[in-house]
Amino acid sequence: MRRLSRIADRGIASAFGAVGAGATEMDIAAALTRSVYEQGAESFTLMIVATGERSVFPNVGPTSRVLACGDVCRVEIFPIIAGYHAGVCRTAVVETAPPEAERIWANLTACKHMLLDTIKPGASSRAIYERYLAKTEELALPRISFVGHGIGLHLHEDPYLGPTADQPLEPGMVLGIEPLIYQTGFGFGMQNKDMVLVTERGCELLSDVTDTDRLIVVS
Repeated sequence: MRRLSRIADRGIASAFGAVGAGATEMDIAAALTRSVYEQGAESFTLMIVATGERSVFPNVGPTSRVLACGDVCRVEIFPIIAGYHAGVCRTAVVETAPPEAERIWANLTACKHMLLDTIKPGASSRAIYERYLAKTEELALPRISFVGHGIGLHLHEDPYLGPTADQPLEPGMVLGIEPLIYQTGFGFGMQNKDMVLVTERGCELLSDVTDTDRLIVVS
């Protein structure tokens, strides 16, 4: 899972590095596909490429849409090796961030760090979600139905970090955590999805290739 997480993370970084204004969503998809296969992925289940006005849509594939300065780009992929999945999503801006994007991203980053500090053995899945809700209220962010879930042989597995059956976290569990806002009210959506391993003492960030504390810039 660690290898898969890094394949996805590195693949998205490579795709963003291969494009710029004037390229298309299909160019992003081509670069991403090539990268994950070159790194050893056997296949992938889902690829999401959503840029500009399309970034508000949850699960859309690439189109011929041309990237323009100021676009927000949400890209997610789920590579597979030996039946196991990892899911990583990154958000970037083309050349310069549109109004409010930096502020919203800083708030999503605060939520990410809160989750990383909270995930540990014995922690209540429901309590983590409730703490996330409290954080979103503090930051004036819209609520989402869950902020994380198990992942491995299936894209979504228990436990869910949401208003579902409470389950204590255990060492060895792998979670996808995903602070996001699709409908920001400013014509773009943003998402950061990471892979996290519950360890004996806390958690380990598996998708650790890209520093997502600041928005990625596609130049």
